[in-house]
Amino acid sequence: MADPIRVLLACPQEAASLDLAAHRRNGEQLQVVGSLKRGEDTFEQCGRFSPDVLLLDVDTLEGNAFQLTKRLVLEHRETAVIFMSSSKEPEDLRRAMLAGAAEYLIKPTEAESVAAAIYDVIEVRAERAGSDPSPRLPVATPAQCKVVAVASGKGGLGKTTIAVNLAACLCTGTESTVTLLGLESGDCGVLLNLAPKHSIAELSAALDEVDLELLEGYATKHESGLTLFTASRGSLGGEASVVTVDCALHVIRLLRESRDYVVVDTPLFQTKQEMVVLEAADEIICVTSSWDLLAVRNTKLFLCMMPEGCQEKTKIVINRADRTDMIRDTHIQKTLGMDISAVIRNDAKVVPKSINVGTPFVVGEEGTSVAQDMVQLTRLVTGSVVAAETHKRRAFKLFG
Repeated sequence: MADPIRVLLACPQEAASLDLAAHRRNGEQLQVVGSLKRGEDTFEQCGRFSPDVLLLDVDTLEGNAFQLTKRLVLEHRETAVIFMSSSKEPEDLRRAMLAGAAEYLIKPTEAESVAAAIYDVIEVRAERAGSDPSPRLPVATPAQCKVVAVASGKGGLGKTTIAVNLAACLCTGTESTVTLLGLESGDCGVLLNLAPKHSIAELSAALDEVDLELLEGYATKHESGLTLFTASRGSLGGEASVVTVDCALHVIRLLRESRDYVVVDTPLFQTKQEMVVLEAADEIICVTSSWDLLAVRNTKLFLCMMPEGCQEKTKIVINRADRTDMIRDTHIQKTLGMDISAVIRNDAKVVPKSINVGTPFVVGEEGTSVAQDMVQLTRLVTGSVVAAETHKRRAFKLFG
């Protein structure tokens, strides 16, 4: 006979009416190992009893139930926490799930429904423990992770296309763990043919309770191996939400703990306060154009608005370059006061096709010139080539 499921009751008002031992399922039974009184240290008693399940009455708990649950989940991983609350507010349910609660029961409750919830939670945990986890690459340390922000001073320059293809190229071309973080619209999901179920904007309301384990639940996996976090849910970039600066910085800090590369598709910044996100990047790819004078002008303004120290880690990339462009490289460099680090050639067939089918061109059209330009940019990011060499090689092939 299997060992009974050990249950610790932290619900003084409900404990007397919960005859859990009377409810069995498939030969399993429940054993109440302890019943805490109001004011007792729940965390300490969990360490003492080592229960499989903690039944936590949020209404009678003295203290922050969400913080307690987060601490329990981290330090007593063998214990599943089930919330009991009189609140029907979706926000409380969401915060409970973010904190790591396995179930949320609305009072008043009956012993039968509570027992069923306990069995369901234990069953799910058993299935997860018995599954064969996918092999993982070695976890990078925060010092090893490189955060690359892709930004521009004007819309319509292909910033998101470069961010998506850079992330895909890093993922497929290196044995690295790569995440793409889309902070504005859902275009990243569209370009990858993904329909994210969650938006990281949802995390803002309870940011202090979000750790890496909880954050991973908001990831969408791409077949190339990269993971996507985005501000929108669904296909075609639907239901986009605003990601606050604090939320973006918190997510980036957490991702540094487990990734080799984090590519951030930044929004078009409206204020200097929003540009603080750039300070979290190790490198900034600033996308501009050699066919649009306004783009060069807005890029200059964008560079001037950057927080102190950000220009020094910024690389200028010309996108959709063509031999017929009227603005010379020398004019762009003089206007911006910076060298051009890379040039991505224009391809009016390959790039639109890749966008429409939702496959990065570095994966689906890797033999094309535009894909090879992205490979060179990727090598620049990884340190395989230096900026001056990259620009010289690309400029020769483009204009020679």
